[in-house]
Amino acid sequence: MLRIGERPWGVVSLFRMRPGAAFGPDEVALLASLSGPLADRLRRFARPSEPGGAIRGSAPGLLLFDEYGEATSLNEEARHYLALLPDGPSVPSALGLRLPIWVVGTALQARAIARGRDRGSARVRIRTVDGQWLTCHAFGKAGVSSRGELVARLFAERH
Repeated sequence: MLRIGERPWGVVSLFRMRPGAAFGPDEVALLASLSGPLADRLRRFARPSEPGGAIRGSAPGLLLFDEYGEATSLNEEARHYLALLPDGPSVPSALGLRLPIWVVGTALQARAIARGRDRGSARVRIRTVDGQWLTCHAFGKAGVSSRGELVARLFAERH
């Protein structure tokens, strides 16, 4: 858990590439020492630097992912919403743009839920550079197997 005081700002899950020993005390201590600095960085991503403005349009942005978590298509609304996000960790995609790691992670969480490896819903919120909240909700497409496509839906929250 990445915390500042009592407030959590994120979660990190680490796994060994090969089966073997559990993480040792030195590794656990190192990760614990990084909790505050990483939480501080996440908090800065969540708090935009430029207030004002509003997200235009009410249509959801849609991104499709294949069973491996690779983005296969997106609509113009998704492209618009993605352009409003603050700089942060991202991964390249075959779509010609970098996708924020939290969008990809949410799609992969939806895959885990569809395969029965996780419970709940795959959802995350982030603030745009103009101070609005953007929500990403990912799910497996209805009527396809757990090895099918995943959908990530981006939408602006109205207050």
